Amino acid sequence: MKKFIYMSIMTVLIGVFIYSLYNIYVIQSEYEESNSTYEELVSDVSNTETGHPTQTREGAQSSQETEKETKSEVNLNIDFPKLQKINKDVIGWIYNPGTVINYPVVQGKDNSYYLKHLINGTYNASGTPFLDCHMKPDFSDKNMFIYGHHMKNGSMFSSITKYKEKDYYNKHKYMYLLTPTKKYRLEVFSAYITKATSDTYMRGFKENDKFKKYIDYIRGLSLIKTDVDVTIKDTVVSLSTCTYEYENARFVVHTKRVEIQ
Repeated sequence: MKKFIYMSIMTVLIGVFIYSLYNIYVIQSEYEESNSTYEELVSDVSNTETGHPTQTREGAQSSQETEKETKSEVNLNIDFPKLQKINKDVIGWIYNPGTVINYPVVQGKDNSYYLKHLINGTYNASGTPFLDCHMKPDFSDKNMFIYGHHMKNGSMFSSITKYKEKDYYNKHKYMYLLTPTKKYRLEVFSAYITKATSDTYMRGFKENDKFKKYIDYIRGLSLIKTDVDVTIKDTVVSLSTCTYEYENARFVVHTKRVEIQ
């Protein structure tokens, strides 16, 4: 009887071990597939003097380099016709110099599909950064949200959680958003942790006074202080990802959109 119990326990433990190894294999395979897909995509559809961010150590840029890069504006160009042949849902490209963020932005019919699918339609937990499905695909709303995963290998939007530190902000004050017709500089002005159900995710703002209150609200939550001036005439583009300080926590970075082309 004791031998039977012992063998049963050992069988269960071995099964759990094998299952755990399988899960690790699947996760690693998906990481590699995602990284390979997007790195090849960058090489195939983009033309930039700064190269692919994954080839640069995170945070390697100095403040002087960041300022110099911004004054000349990043020479990043995307072949959108070629990109949209791969996926008609592509509406833009998000780039944060000196970080891993150098990805296409898509918009699906809902906010679920691209949580688990790469740009080529492959099922993958890394997903693809996507604009909220309730917002205009030309990025013309007053307040827009782009969602991306916080992957454990540091890919997707994992790096935006570092904006809680002023030193990181000083090195990465600007992101870039490209669309098929325009190019924008995104000036970071607020970053913080919030609930997935918080007022941060409000949209619409047909009345200026409500938008002004919203701007004051999200600036007041920020973990960093910036001198970026944001008014009711501006457009806010926000990046959102999961964070794990508490259940259903999110890390949000708000930026002011400035057209540069």
